[in-house]
This record gives sequence, structure tokens and C-alpha cells, in this order.
Amino acid sequence: MLKLTHDNYFSEQAEMVYMSYSQFKAFEMCPEAAVKAEKEQKDYFTEGHFFEAVIDGEGGDFVEAHPEMLTRTGELRENYRRTIDAAIAVKEQPLLRRILGRCERQVILTGEIAGVHYKGCVDLLDPETGDTYDTKYVKDFRRIWSNVENTKLEWYFAYGYHYQAAIYRELVRQNLGKVGSQHIIAVTKEKVPEIGFYQFTADIIDNALGIVEYMSPRYREMKDGKRDLPRCGVCDHCKKTK
Repeated sequence: MLKLTHDNYFSEQAEMVYMSYSQFKAFEMCPEAAVKAEKEQKDYFTEGHFFEAVIDGEGGDFVEAHPEMLTRTGELRENYRRTIDAAIAVKEQPLLRRILGRCERQVILTGEIAGVHYKGCVDLLDPETGDTYDTKYVKDFRRIWSNVENTKLEWYFAYGYHYQAAIYRELVRQNLGKVGSQHIIAVTKEKVPEIGFYQFTADIIDNALGIVEYMSPRYREMKDGKRDLPRCGVCDHCKKTK
């Protein structure tokens, strides 16, 4: 089995060997798009990782590795300056500073769920309790339309973050032998950033893990080409290939 490091975590080989929350979420939304659609690098993807890097004190190194974040004159683009402000807002909160102080950061974990190899990189992990804290940099905290559920949901459900939390809890249990609580530390991209601190209940995580356990073997077979790929019919990939 491939041993994961921060250098190869996002490699093509790692993506083939392991399932992950992001893959599970993509299959939930549209299996055919998850396998066949091209993955474009979006600004919001870079913003999210830059946000995490600033919290970890590695913002300068991240900018050096991503020169596309700079203007022609070598200045940081405005949206990334706002990202720094959002990260600073988190670090100024007493509660969140205490969490940052007792947690290990960017912890890579692997394990099996329903016989499927999974990987996860936990933003913040308390090794004493097994509690996980995922940092999110999102547009706002308004409810979002979900094509999967065909209704508006709270943003953390619409983005499937309860599945991520369930996967992380199980990987922590397998690696540390502890079952902690799952949390989200979120900041909005608004002009005046809003900070949110959320904790999933055990019932929500239990239910989400049940769905992950039920669907993962099917998604793994789709990923390996052993099962047909359903189409959602509404995503960009489906509209492009209609």
C-alpha cells in the first residue's frame, strides 16, 4: 500500500489507490463527472489552501509556490489579501487560539471503510481527545441549493462536510483508538468576514458514516470501471456532453 506524505498526498497515484472525502462528494453529486470530467484549478480552491497555510504560519511559502496569486506588479491579488484578513480574524479569537494551540496540524491518516481504502488530511487534530477541527473559507453562511437533495440545505450539508467529518472520525478511531467530536471552524469571504464555529452531533456523524459505508464499495467499483456511471443530468459535465 502506498505510504502517504505531504509531497504525494494529491498525486495521481494516491488518488487512484485511495478514496477520499472529495472523491466521495464528487460521486455523490455525479458519478460520471467524478470519473470523466476535467478538473479545473479554481481560485476558490487556491484560496482555501492559502487560508489554511496562513493559519499554519506558512503563507509566505505558499505564495512562493503559487506565483499566479500575484499581479503583474508582484503584489498579492485582492481576493488573497482578503484571505489573509480572514485567517487573522480566526487567530484573534481566544477560543480558536486555544484549539490551535493544542492540536496537531495537517495530519495524514489512512484506513479502510467498508473494505475501501481511504485517506484523509485533518486540518487540526487533538491527539488527546481525538477531536477534529476542519477549517473552511466559504462565500457566506446562507443556505445553498442542493441538486442531490433537490432543496436548499445549510451550507455545511450542501457541501457534504458531514461526510468528511464522518470519514475523519472513523480514520481517527482506527489510527488513534479514540472517538472524539467533529467540528468546523469557518470564515466567510465577505468584505467583513463572519466567523462560525460548528460541532456535528454524534447522530449526524453516525448517519453520514452509514451512507459512506453503504455507497463506498459502489463508488470504488465505478472508479475502477466495474460498474456503469450514472449521470446527474444537471452539472456542467452533463450539460456539456448532453
